[in-house]
Amino acid sequence: MPDTLDVRFFARALGPRYRCYVGGLRELLDLFALAYPDDYSREGLYAVIAGYHELAVAKIPAELRRRPFHDTRLFHWDYIKPQDVISACECKLIRYDRAIQVANCLTLALRWSSAPGLSTVDAWRFLRVRPVIFTFEGGGARWLDHGSGPIYERMLNELGAGRPDLSERKVKSFLKNVGSGGAITHANAVRLRAYLTEAKIPHSGFGVVTNRAEPKPVKEEACFISLAPALAAEFSLLRTACAQAQARA
Repeated sequence: MPDTLDVRFFARALGPRYRCYVGGLRELLDLFALAYPDDYSREGLYAVIAGYHELAVAKIPAELRRRPFHDTRLFHWDYIKPQDVISACECKLIRYDRAIQVANCLTLALRWSSAPGLSTVDAWRFLRVRPVIFTFEGGGARWLDHGSGPIYERMLNELGAGRPDLSERKVKSFLKNVGSGGAITHANAVRLRAYLTEAKIPHSGFGVVTNRAEPKPVKEEACFISLAPALAAEFSLLRTACAQAQARA
């Protein structure tokens, strides 16, 4: 989460709601798959990781549970279901406490993997809990909803670059829903604001949701949850090293 976020407000008003993605999970799942045959299903991987849910509960430090913004009336650190893990692996929104627990499950799964190199991977180096609680208003929202011009076209192209699963139609749908006031993660809000600033659109800032129920998360954002560029480069080197170790085994 961004350093500027009021975590007490987030915990009280939004933390118990299904508004978090686990960033970096998709990439680490690809890494975890190195320990299994090529024809092993992705659903099977999810089930393996979900099997660590009871151990993950035991790994939550008492100090974390006692911190003031982790109000025990709102969060349930001692409770997580396999379906929570599966939902997060499928890039679905989950609660804040469940997101932390899913990250712990994957950390444990990597640590106990027999594949060369995976047991020493620092999963928390790449994992990020990403709350979907940031919205655009005013001129920025209108431009995202029905913008045009070379900067807008470049934004469309760069958002979908290198992703055959991201059609222009899906990217436009994502932008339209953000422009309509839908909530997204901080990382993608910053990403979009850079284009708004370049296009010199007035009132292009974004803010934190202040209502528990509205606005709703932008469902298309699931396609845009990824590692920051610096971490992506670091992860690429890690994945290559693990793949080479696996090949030598």
